[in-house]
Amino acid sequence: MGTDRRGLRESIPVSSRGPGRRAAGAALILLSAVVAGGAAGQTPARDPRLWPAPPQASVPLNPGTAFLASALAPGAGQYLQKADRWVPYAVLEVWAWITFLERRRDSRDLSRRYRDLAWSVARRVSTGARRDTVFDYYETMSRFAASGAFDADLQRSGVQPDPDPTTFNGDLWLLARALFFPGGAAYPEGSPEYQRALGYYQRHAIPSSFAWAWGDSNLEQRVFGELMRGSDGAYRTATQLLAVIVANHLVSAIDALVLARLERASAASLTARFESGLEWERGGRWSVGVRLGW
Repeated sequence: MGTDRRGLRESIPVSSRGPGRRAAGAALILLSAVVAGGAAGQTPARDPRLWPAPPQASVPLNPGTAFLASALAPGAGQYLQKADRWVPYAVLEVWAWITFLERRRDSRDLSRRYRDLAWSVARRVSTGARRDTVFDYYETMSRFAASGAFDADLQRSGVQPDPDPTTFNGDLWLLARALFFPGGAAYPEGSPEYQRALGYYQRHAIPSSFAWAWGDSNLEQRVFGELMRGSDGAYRTATQLLAVIVANHLVSAIDALVLARLERASAASLTARFESGLEWERGGRWSVGVRLGW
């Protein structure tokens, strides 16, 4: 073992001699080998326990994807971006749909009940099979005790309007005369004014197939009115909830779109470039450099 210790000592820089500096010199030699290996395209193996992989930056969600996700399911776009405010949108959506279905069911149930009551009590005077019709018809039933006769005198030719102003048809005939009889004067049946008033009456009067008469059933008429108003109120609430649902979809989609654009802008402005270098300089010194670029 004829090792020339003198030659070995001379191969080490003077600044690295001594018992306390031998370890530092060995470390610098090792670092230079690593740098040289990296420059030659050889990446040294790293122990994942000592050199954990750097965290990967999350890719911001595409704004169009965020908009469509929240447009279909409010809060979905916010959830995909890990924003906590997806919760209010989702809660509002669930509540609105549940309440809408309940109000629509209530409206249909109450509508069926007041229609059945009208047929079994007030519409017993009508002719023909049962035929339900529009809401305005039933609303009129709650205001007038009877529809009145469509033709007050079947023995005469033509239609003779009901003269009783307490019935719906009688009140309608008063309105027709006020509209088409100038100055409130009386006009004979063959006059143009009378024919125009009669035509208006025939278009809007209640025919015998939809006639009604509450008679002495005042309590049933009041219950009928309450059921009808309850059904109408439930229907209006359901319609308003549909508007809330549509607005929730729209607001959530816009919010998700804005959030995605802000995230993209923030990620672009905060992207950093890290560079480091370790070089051996003349005179036996190591040079370390670090550079950050934005």
